[in-house]
Parts: sequence; structure tokens; C-alpha cells
Amino acid sequence: EERRRLETPTPAQESSRSSKAGSEAGGGGERRRLEALAMTLDEERIRLKTEASSLVEELTRLEEEAGALEEDRAKAKEEEERAGLRAAALEEQVMRLEEREGALARESARVQALRVKTEAERA
Repeated sequence: EERRRLETPTPAQESSRSSKAGSEAGGGGERRRLEALAMTLDEERIRLKTEASSLVEELTRLEEEAGALEEDRAKAKEEEERAGLRAAALEEQVMRLEEREGALARESARVQALRVKTEAERA
């Protein structure tokens, strides 16, 4: 009886054996191969989605950086234009000061000539 009990498969062993036999007979090896392939494809799809997401984030960051650089360039150009206008205004101011300096020099020479004339007339 002990021998019969040991030789008789348990319900779990019987289920495993019949499942295995059915799988092998019904193309279970192919099914397992296809399931493994499907899992690999799912993993690759997830990897590609993650990579695409990372690339989109990088593209967004680069676009933002390009926008900031464009703003900086525009500000620099505006500043350059303002500096040019300031330089032109300063040049104009220098010319006016030189004109005033010339006028003052002429006036000073005239006043000096009048002094000399006045001194000569007194003498």
C-alpha cells in the first residue's frame, strides 16, 4: 500500500503533467516562445517611449534655451543701438562745446583788443 501511494501521482503532479502534455501536444513551446517575444516587444516599446519622452524633454529645454538666447541677442542689439545714439549725442555735444569755445575765444580776443585800445586812448 505504501508503494502504491508513492507511485500514485498527487493531484498537483497530475495537473502539472496533464498541462505539460497538453501544452507540448498543442504547441505550448511555440506559445511560450511567442509570450516571451511579446514580453520583449513590450519592454522595447516601454524603453522607446521612455527614450522618446526624454528626447521631447531635451528638445523642449533646447527650445527654451534658444528662446532665451534670442531674447538676449535682441536686448544686446537694442543696447548697441542705444549706445550708438548716446555716442552720436555726445559727439554733437562736443561739437557745440567746441563752437562755444571758439566763440568765447573770439569774444576774449575782442575784449582784450578793446582794453588795449582803451589803454592807448587814456595814455
